[in-house]
Amino acid sequence: MITSGDSLVRVERALSLVLLGQSFPPSGVRIALYQLSGDGDARLLQDFVVSEPPSRDGVRELADKIDLEAREDAESLGWHAYNYRLDVRDKQTNGQIASRLLR
Repeated sequence: MITSGDSLVRVERALSLVLLGQSFPPSGVRIALYQLSGDGDARLLQDFVVSEPPSRDGVRELADKIDLEAREDAESLGWHAYNYRLDVRDKQTNGQIASRLLR
């Protein structure tokens, strides 16, 4: 589950690599959080737009927002085990920068 400590740390690390690294695109990024169903369909839960590289605290706050969104989704669906995916894309070109599967 994304709300476990290990998953949250992995989200923060993944976001830090993209958002604080030199690969941050000048146009910013769009981070999409999807809930994945057992048959492979992806349901968009939330879009997060980051226009400029955040501080480390900003990355932590974003990871917390992503965690809260997934937690609320899981709670509304009866706390069953769900998989989530984060897709990070260049805001201008829509090219994929990173993707992370979360459990």
